[in-house]
Amino acid sequence: MFGLCCFPIHVEAAEDPQTQLRRALLQGPVRFLRDRQRSNAGQFILSPIKASKQRLETAMKALEAQNVYDPDPLIYKTALSLVRSASLNCYIFPASEGDTIETKMSLLQGQLGIGDACTFRLIEKNVVSLLPLQKEELRKDAANALTDLIRSYRRLDDVLDRAYGGDVFAAEEAVNSLQYTMASTASFQNIIERCLDMDSSRKQNAVVG
Repeated sequence: MFGLCCFPIHVEAAEDPQTQLRRALLQGPVRFLRDRQRSNAGQFILSPIKASKQRLETAMKALEAQNVYDPDPLIYKTALSLVRSASLNCYIFPASEGDTIETKMSLLQGQLGIGDACTFRLIEKNVVSLLPLQKEELRKDAANALTDLIRSYRRLDDVLDRAYGGDVFAAEEAVNSLQYTMASTASFQNIIERCLDMDSSRKQNAVVG
C-alpha cells in the first residue's frame, strides 16, 4: 500500500469565493452541508455575495469622488468594471483584457447557452432546493429577489456604459442606480440567510452568549 507521502503535493493557486463555491456545490447541496458544519457552510455560500457587495461599495466611492462639474469618463469605466465583476456572470457583457479566465469562460458559456454561468442563480437554486415544502412563500421571495437583482445589474451596466460614453443624463442617474443595485444585493443576501435559517442561528447564539 502506498502512503500519501509517496505522491507529490500540488498546491493550487488561491481561488476567488465565486469559483470555490461553484466547485463545492457540484457535489450537491445536501452533501455540501453535511460535510461542513451548517453555519460554516452558510458563510461559505454567502462569501461571493459579500465579495460583490465590497466591489459595489468600491464603485460607489469612485462615483462619489467624481467631480460633477468636470466628470472623468475613466471613473465610470472603473465603476463599470467593478460592477461587472460584482455581477458574478449573471448577464452577458463584452469581455475585457482585465477579466479573469474564469470570467471569460463563464461569459462564453452564457453566450453558447451551455449550463448556467450565473453564480447568484446557482446559490439561489441550491439553497432553495433544501427548503421544506411548507416554505413555498420563501421560495417565491428568493426567486423574486434573484430576478430583481439581475435586472438591477443589467440596468446599472447600461447606465454606467452610457455615462462613460458621455451621456449627461446617465451620469446623473449613476449613483442612484448603483444604490438600488446595492440594496438589491443586500436584500438577496438576506433572503439566502433566511433560507439557510441563519437568522435563527444568530438569535440562538445571542441567547447563549
